Amino acid sequence: VGQVDYDTLYRYYYSADVYTMPSIMEAFGIPFLEAMHCGVPVVASDVEGPDDYLEHGVNALMARVGDPAQLAQYLISALSDESLRATLVENGRRTASQFTVPLMANRTLESYRAAIAGLNVPECERGADG
Repeated sequence: VGQVDYDTLYRYYYSADVYTMPSIMEAFGIPFLEAMHCGVPVVASDVEGPDDYLEHGVNALMARVGDPAQLAQYLISALSDESLRATLVENGRRTASQFTVPLMANRTLESYRAAIAGLNVPECERGADG
């Protein structure tokens, strides 16, 4: 469908039964968090980046990179196993709640403040005009 506005994007998420993005490389994976926020179970590849917050069997199912049979198995499980699906959705929402824009902005600001506080930078000498 190409690029869509956020209202349309979230309508897609809310109408989905499962979300998968079987990447071979991923920096962070914001779409996983968006899907989790909308209560959609996630099936992903076990790549670095999203593995900082995705936990196999807890809030997502993570197939080995390049293993389409395992990916298919996990997609079928997420669609057919109601107990697993409920666990993934509940834990996914809990995970996504830790990555809201205000929380992430505050964490970034705290990181910058901590970095600045840890620097031992001598004060600049002021010129004659102050």
